[in-house]
Amino acid sequence: MAIPTSDPLAPPGACPQQGWTPLLDAMPQGVMLVDAKGRYLEVNPAAAQILGMDRQSLLSRGLPEPWSILSAADGTAFPVEAFPGRVALRDATPVRRKILGWGQTDGSTRWLEMSAEPLRGGGALLTFEDITAAVLARKNEERFRLAMEATSDGIWDWDVAAGEIFFNPAYSAMLGYEPHALPKRVEAWKERIFPEDQARVVALIENCITGLGQTFEVEHRVITADGGIKWVIGRGQAVSRDERGRALRMAGTILDITKRKQAEEALRVSEKKLANIFQLSPDAIDLVDTTDRVCLDFNQAYTNLFGFTRAEFIGKPLLPAELDPWVKLEDRDRLMARLREKGTVLGFETPLRRKDGTIFTAEISVSALEIEGRPCHLSLTRNVTERKLAEQERLKLKEQLVQAQKLEALGVLAGGVAHDMNNVLAAILGLASASVVAHFPGTSDHAAFDTIAQAAVRGRKMVRSLLNFAHQTVVEERELDLNTILREEVRFLERTTLSRVRLVMDLAEALRPVHGDATALTNALMNLCVNAVDAMAESGTLTLRTRNHGTEWIEIKVEDTGCGMPAEVLQKALDPFFTTKAPGKGTGLGLSMVYSTVKRHRGKLELHSEPGRGTCVTILLPATVPAPAPAAPPVEPPAQAPPRCLEVLLIDDDELIQSSMQAILAVLGHKVMAATSGEEALEKLQAGSRPDVVILDMNMPGLGGAGTLPRLRALLPKVPVLLATGRVDQAALDLTRAHPKVTLLPKPFSVKELQQKLEVPGQS
Repeated sequence: MAIPTSDPLAPPGACPQQGWTPLLDAMPQGVMLVDAKGRYLEVNPAAAQILGMDRQSLLSRGLPEPWSILSAADGTAFPVEAFPGRVALRDATPVRRKILGWGQTDGSTRWLEMSAEPLRGGGALLTFEDITAAVLARKNEERFRLAMEATSDGIWDWDVAAGEIFFNPAYSAMLGYEPHALPKRVEAWKERIFPEDQARVVALIENCITGLGQTFEVEHRVITADGGIKWVIGRGQAVSRDERGRALRMAGTILDITKRKQAEEALRVSEKKLANIFQLSPDAIDLVDTTDRVCLDFNQAYTNLFGFTRAEFIGKPLLPAELDPWVKLEDRDRLMARLREKGTVLGFETPLRRKDGTIFTAEISVSALEIEGRPCHLSLTRNVTERKLAEQERLKLKEQLVQAQKLEALGVLAGGVAHDMNNVLAAILGLASASVVAHFPGTSDHAAFDTIAQAAVRGRKMVRSLLNFAHQTVVEERELDLNTILREEVRFLERTTLSRVRLVMDLAEALRPVHGDATALTNALMNLCVNAVDAMAESGTLTLRTRNHGTEWIEIKVEDTGCGMPAEVLQKALDPFFTTKAPGKGTGLGLSMVYSTVKRHRGKLELHSEPGRGTCVTILLPATVPAPAPAAPPVEPPAQAPPRCLEVLLIDDDELIQSSMQAILAVLGHKVMAATSGEEALEKLQAGSRPDVVILDMNMPGLGGAGTLPRLRALLPKVPVLLATGRVDQAALDLTRAHPKVTLLPKPFSVKELQQKLEVPGQS
């Protein structure tokens, strides 16, 4: 703009023509006229107002000096030499719309948009506008933009009228989008809200839009870009409203609270687990405030154990002295002393009393702790009564095991003694029976030797009983008639044990046989009969029954009308060492041995009894198909009688056996070749000896019978062998099964028994 003066080259301070002054005064822009030296010649009121100075002060000054406070748009110092007026004077070049800050005396800054026009003949005309408000607005917007981009919280700005919404990069990142990639449509934003939360969130926002609420705050879930779920808390308010009060613009924040929600959920789950552990624990748990001496809480197990309900105990003073659960007050004092010393007591055992007065053995663990500043005791009480009883039972079983080991040792000793006794009895019985044969009946010598033989046979029975006790004998199983076993047993017991009771025999006809050990089954049935008679104090009835049970079993029943057994005794009746008899009257092994025998025979045993109504023992044993009757042998021409004289190889290390056997074999008309060991016998055979029969002792030093037999059989594959032993055990039975033409010859034996074995050699 050119403002003409009366003399463009007028000296400084000259005023322009008076006609222009009203025009300058009316202009809203600031206008300043400077001379060629940079002094202000004219300043209109708008300029003085914009710059915050009066007109006369400005006219006394010139263009800004180096110490003037000027600012550039980016906040840096604006160089004085770049001031538009100086540039126009110096370069005679116009400057257009330069933005700069003009420092005020109060420390503030006025932002100006300034232009400078060089004048003909020197000087310049400066025009400018106050753009402070616009610059500050732009700066605020920039600060807001930087803040929105820098914060980790989501920020949104919603133009309600236009239906567009702006989100900062943090919210985009929160949902897994690239910065500013979220759609600006409001509908797209609503779609990111979890379906179950949409109605609730939209309703709150709509209330704020319509003016029913000024602000809103809501927790809800949002769907991320990958389909995941996050929890957020959204806050917002109306920034501007129309004349009806409806929001035109809204803004707010969105904070990611997923981790907090997860922590809350984890805490809730943890608290639920702890509550479940507390309530479902089989042990009684209680919490006591030791200051106010009141119970704060206890679980259901506490009620079950002590009998107190929550209503009568929680929040109330501790129980009165008459209901104190402590049986031993000294135990309570000892527990509290340890708790004060250590803060925790574990596994404290003591008797406690329930509400109903019953007493049980408890194991208590207590810990001192603080809850909200209050000292408390947390106690866990476990009922260990059954465990203590089990420990006592275990100690009892240990004692019984020691007793069983003693019996086992005694059995081993008995077995050894019985073996030696059998050798002695074998010599006595052999010589006595041989002497009986050698003397005429009716003579005194015949009677004497017969008495000796009978005594030896009785001794043999006693030794066999001793071996049965020692569990050393194993009799081969064979087909048995249980009716026959029962009849023989009754004949044996009828003059002694059965003499004071009434006996009923109900034995089934055509009873199928069983396969078993006659001695073991006889002993088992005898045990049952003796127990039944003992259960009938003075009189009663013992019934023995047998019958075919289906097609696979044979049933035996032993019934008595005695005192019977209560349930607790019946439950333990088959346990080893359990007995109700007075000390010295029973070992507690009878029924357990019966049960063991039945199990070994693959059978079943049932026991029924009631107090005052007697006892019934039922045994089921597997039936076997009867062996077919042997077919009549074909008629053959009579064969020549075998020679009576046999060459016998006797292998035994015992001198008594050697001498007695040689005498017996001589009486029977046989020749004897003796050897005191298996090694000596094998040397004789290798030297060419060929006996008709070998009598081999099972128990000898060196190879013994077990080591000698395989070597002997290799040298003499067809010669019969009589395996002599005073202890018929499993090893002896295995040898007879493993080698052909081997027959057991149990010691002691009579001349007649030996003769029978020699007449049918090799038959087992």
